[in-house]
Amino acid sequence: MFHDASRIAQILAASSDSPEHHAAVQEAMASFDQAATLRLCEVEMDRLAEGLRMEVSAAYGALRERDSKSIIASAHALHEAASLQDIPAAGASAALVLASVVFALPRFGAEFAAEKPS
Repeated sequence: MFHDASRIAQILAASSDSPEHHAAVQEAMASFDQAATLRLCEVEMDRLAEGLRMEVSAAYGALRERDSKSIIASAHALHEAASLQDIPAAGASAALVLASVVFALPRFGAEFAAEKPS
């Protein structure tokens, strides 16, 4: 995450008030948020991989697809399976909920690319 922070600092140091720069900064921030969220999900789900292999595998599939609805469904399934086996999975479920939000957010810069003349 320190690497992400240093990249953000570099982007901001090249500041400009142009719409292109603003869009690029927003896009970079969204990418860094997604990367950090994926790392958090990986750490939390790897703790559960032994006892909840099927649910963890399904959650990884949903993350690969970046599908918010599937990610939420996976968080729910993981939580339910963990509670039946008395396995603490709150961290993994919370990380998946966070991922569903992060991947549901609109991508900044897309509106600028759409307005840009060809």
